[in-house]
Amino acid sequence: MLLWLLLSTSWFSSSHQGWITPLKGEQDIFYNVTGTLRIRTSTTTSRVFIRLFSSNDSYITTLSWKLSDWEYYVWGCNFVFKQTFPVVPPAKVERLWDVTTTHTDLEIRCNDVQVLLFEYDKAPLATCKSNVKNRVIAKAAFYELDTATEEFYLVECEGYEAMWREKKIENTTAIPSPLVTGSDVAVRCTHGYQLSGPRFITCRYNSTFSGLNYVFCLSKNTYYNNLHSVYKI
Repeated sequence: MLLWLLLSTSWFSSSHQGWITPLKGEQDIFYNVTGTLRIRTSTTTSRVFIRLFSSNDSYITTLSWKLSDWEYYVWGCNFVFKQTFPVVPPAKVERLWDVTTTHTDLEIRCNDVQVLLFEYDKAPLATCKSNVKNRVIAKAAFYELDTATEEFYLVECEGYEAMWREKKIENTTAIPSPLVTGSDVAVRCTHGYQLSGPRFITCRYNSTFSGLNYVFCLSKNTYYNNLHSVYKI
């Protein structure tokens, strides 16, 4: 049984070595956020303030939320800074925030509770669809107005090689480790074997892979025998 796994999205240039303290002041510091950006806060009065860019440093949008009354703002998508999280974050002073962006939406989780799923198509402003939707957010800047973020890092899927060995799947493709969340891995079986299961698995925000339990490379005889038994009339 032999499985080829091919990385299909970009990955973080340096592996997670612990929490990083963002610099404060006029200078914007950029970080690769292809995946989930995890932020730690331990205050109830300040504000998280992040500007998001594409890979060529083209500005896309600003994301901000207040830790006092849970008002959030997505530049170009909200009318005013008066919308609140649909779900109130857990009542703890120290919080871990996970910010995940895709082509179609933006998700914020607090202590593993989803507090916001912002879908660009449902935004009240048309500029949200033209400026934000379908654009790949690759970099983030902790703006000088950010007074809440104490530390951050990029959440990654680590130790996946051990999972594949446990499933008796051999990885022969050089894939960077660790992978950031949001990274898709294309699955392809070697010659003589047929894929049974999803063609792509994704590194999720909780550092696990979607669909991994359903990926198998079967001999062609076994594969077609299974098909015959399923569709036999």
